[in-house]
Amino acid sequence: MHKISIEEAKKISEMRNTIKDKKEDKRLHAIQLRGQGKSNKEIAEKLDTSIKVVNNWICKYVKEGIEGLLSKGQKGNHRNLTFEQEEEMLKKFEEKGKKGQIITVKEIEEEYVKLVGHSIGTAQIYYVLKRHWWRKVMPRSRHPKKANQEVIEASKKLTVWQKS
Repeated sequence: MHKISIEEAKKISEMRNTIKDKKEDKRLHAIQLRGQGKSNKEIAEKLDTSIKVVNNWICKYVKEGIEGLLSKGQKGNHRNLTFEQEEEMLKKFEEKGKKGQIITVKEIEEEYVKLVGHSIGTAQIYYVLKRHWWRKVMPRSRHPKKANQEVIEASKKLTVWQKS
């Protein structure tokens, strides 16, 4: 059973006032309660978690200090291709789009999977498209006012510009 001094508990109490992350605060609260003489079972009940989790937090604090309990965040570049490689892949589809052909996300995803050699989520393709300033453009299936071609042409001829 690890001992935490009252002085350490006071430092943690002061630090908790500055922390905005609820998960970090919960972990530090567990250490603070331990410093106040509470058992793992009491801490677990108070913080609505398991005894094993409380024990892990305390062990981590003893080994690594407060830094061991703080969130570390995601580090590094987790992309499969570089920006330039993505741009090169999208050029083929850009040519197709300039010709007026329809491009689907499924097509782009299949090409991307061929390049990286493993499956990916469809959301990743949307991130790639957003990074390269692509947007979704869909052709209209019919005229918005449901008019036939003769009516549309007639309305164009009847339009008169007036100077106000």
